[in-house]
Amino acid sequence: MTFRQRVRVSLVCIAAALAIITIMGCAQKPEPGQPKVRRDPNLLVVYAACSLQPAVEAAKTQFISQNAGKSADLVIDEPAKLVERVRGGAVPDIVIVPGEVEIGALVSDGFLDGASREAFGGMRVVIMVPRGNPGNVHQPDSLLGSSVRTIAIPTPGLTSAGSDAKRELERAKLWSRLQDKLSFTPTPLAALQAVSKRKVDAAVLYDPCIRLKVGNDVPADSVEPISTLTPESERGTRVYAIQHKQSPNALLARRFLTVLAAQEQATPAPAAGSSPAETPQTSQ
Repeated sequence: MTFRQRVRVSLVCIAAALAIITIMGCAQKPEPGQPKVRRDPNLLVVYAACSLQPAVEAAKTQFISQNAGKSADLVIDEPAKLVERVRGGAVPDIVIVPGEVEIGALVSDGFLDGASREAFGGMRVVIMVPRGNPGNVHQPDSLLGSSVRTIAIPTPGLTSAGSDAKRELERAKLWSRLQDKLSFTPTPLAALQAVSKRKVDAAVLYDPCIRLKVGNDVPADSVEPISTLTPESERGTRVYAIQHKQSPNALLARRFLTVLAAQEQATPAPAAGSSPAETPQTSQ
């Protein structure tokens, strides 16, 4: 073998060795968007809808007091955005949202463990208007009046809030009669913002949505509930808590769910139209 051939063979061997090292190094890194397999065994991660923030914060406080050395991180956001996070690779131990749409999508996609689903509380669908009620809305039939030109509603099928709003309007025999007035929004918060800014005359949403701590986006005194669409004889839309299939702290997740269940037994759901000061925080 000539000197040139020996050099060529040596270069090939070096390149092959470097390739093996590179592959081994890459194999030790998680793929983008994949869950981290390691997490503090004493830390619980909970994703919750923003309308449930007071209840989840109260549950966190009680959970920590009952489990020495344990802690919980809360991620509070709109259900649609929580869905995006999970689909993007985030792995919370628990997801808590009202209604069937968002939970059902994540179960169908294989992210959440359907067998772990627990139901808590109830949320009613109400009509909300700008403060002062310029559209003169006092009952569901008032939405048909000439003073109500536009009604915001989250898109049915895209959000649980929208799907349940449609259901209640259909029950009231108003859905087909209001088609020309409906303005569909991608999220409940967007519908609430439209009411707050007086871009619409009313919105149909879950009752607890008016108690969101959304700062300057929706000032507390800019909206008010007027009428309940969900019959008083019904519990309303259920809130669901469900574990991620790859939850690294499944035992802690079960303990947190036990705290939520105890809260429901201790606190009744609020009536629509009650003021935030009169409404027990654990009911939202």
